[in-house]
Amino acid sequence: TSTSIISLAPMFDKLIAFEIGEGILSLYNYAEKIYILPLSLVLVPVFSANYPTLTRLWNSKNKVEYNSAVKRVITAALSISSFIFLFFMIFGEPTINFLFDFTEIDKFNIKQIVTFFNILVLGLIPNVIIIWFINVFLIRKLYKQLFLISTFMFLIKITYLLIITNQSINFEDILIYNLIWLSVSALALF
Repeated sequence: TSTSIISLAPMFDKLIAFEIGEGILSLYNYAEKIYILPLSLVLVPVFSANYPTLTRLWNSKNKVEYNSAVKRVITAALSISSFIFLFFMIFGEPTINFLFDFTEIDKFNIKQIVTFFNILVLGLIPNVIIIWFINVFLIRKLYKQLFLISTFMFLIKITYLLIITNQSINFEDILIYNLIWLSVSALALF
């Protein structure tokens, strides 16, 4: 499905991280887990809880009520995302330092986790927009269009990965390229 195509993209980043240096993938996974936790606990339920209502409204052809509900859900999702984003920007580094001070991970690697985490956080809003549009396409049963757009986004991702893997590049740059890809994909969906 098209949502699987989108979710394959981070896997390719991890494959490159695996090739770049020893331990980079583990550090990235730590950063990713911290980043995903609040999204899974807060943001995913917003979309999941509203999906049946939005589907019912769309199928009933009640466009006015559907559009009103869509605006409420996207406003809630963007508000929650903005709050999480601000929280991460203000408290992300101290939280990571606090969590990993109790481990055997050295300060240099904790700093790497913070770096990866900070780059991941910048992709929060584009990710929310992409997830939202995937839901809207599914609600409206625009499966072919979603598949085509997802395939196009996936091909762009593969192209850039092929380009950067032929260069000497560090993992932070790969994550920044991924952020650009997310942002361009989110803008393309608008």
